[in-house]
Amino acid sequence: MAEFRVTPEALEHAGAQFSTSLAAFDEKVQVANRAVAGLIGGDWSGRAADGYGQGWAEVVEGIAEVRQALAGMAALLPQAAALYRTTDDSVARDAETGSSAFGPSTAGGE
Repeated sequence: MAEFRVTPEALEHAGAQFSTSLAAFDEKVQVANRAVAGLIGGDWSGRAADGYGQGWAEVVEGIAEVRQALAGMAALLPQAAALYRTTDDSVARDAETGSSAFGPSTAGGE
């Protein structure tokens, strides 16, 4: 059986990294959009410019999907951290009191 280990802090850190990456991603997309707008909205016209514009529109759709995925990860990782923290706290409390979701402990021959 595979073992999976993670800490809430690691999940929070990963979520923060995704948020930082998302901000950098947005900045790069803005730069690219300005560059393309300068090309197509400038002196370049004709079939080649139209074809480039259509291709860029497809790229923009893909960019939106990537951005949505990054934003989702940035949001979900801290939520997972909170869930792990709640579960860990609950298990620790149960261990201290000798009870669990399965009922009281019968350790000690009771």
